[in-house]
Amino acid sequence: MDNPFLFIVPRKDEKIINMKKFRENLREELDKCIKGGVVISLVGDYGSGKTLLLREVKRYAKRRKNCEVIEFNVAHDILDKVFSLREEKKDVIIFIDQFDLLAGADEEHFKNILEALRGKTIEGMTFVIALTPSTLKYISKLDKGFYNMLRKFEIPPLSYEDAKKLIITRLNEVREKESDSLAPFTEEEVRELYEKSKGNPRLLLLLCSSLYDRKMR
Repeated sequence: MDNPFLFIVPRKDEKIINMKKFRENLREELDKCIKGGVVISLVGDYGSGKTLLLREVKRYAKRRKNCEVIEFNVAHDILDKVFSLREEKKDVIIFIDQFDLLAGADEEHFKNILEALRGKTIEGMTFVIALTPSTLKYISKLDKGFYNMLRKFEIPPLSYEDAKKLIITRLNEVREKESDSLAPFTEEEVRELYEKSKGNPRLLLLLCSSLYDRKMR
């Protein structure tokens, strides 16, 4: 039987396991900020679900009338892309995933990017970015003005119940018939994996993958 935990990075069809209140607050914030002048930041460790949340917010934004959604891939020409943005009659929301990769570039170049984003935000544009706590801390030292503009949303760890739902969802992908069972894992094993992962979805899947292989030998 194929290991359903091999894919530890978000797939295109991957769905978020719960975090209902957090997601509602995020959508409400987007509604309030839709007219622009804001940078919404999704802050979380690697594997915490930033990309999945960014996708969900993007889908939500696309359903709005008179709203244009732009997605920037982290690339060497992102500064040129930011400067080329022009105000439109309709609302514009720009999404940037893996913002940490920009922080890993030359410091002066990164400062220029932050300055450009700050300028476009002042002009009335809305940005939604995903980054880690370490990059957020770096920004606070590098550009206080940009840091103070951020609407920060710290992604919470999975609850134990949500962790079980994630595991069962993956197990059902390789079952002939869907079930609420944790088999081949025991409740005790799942609890131990959860505690080791500290509620980080990617780490949890990695630990599950290793245990699953041992169980199925």
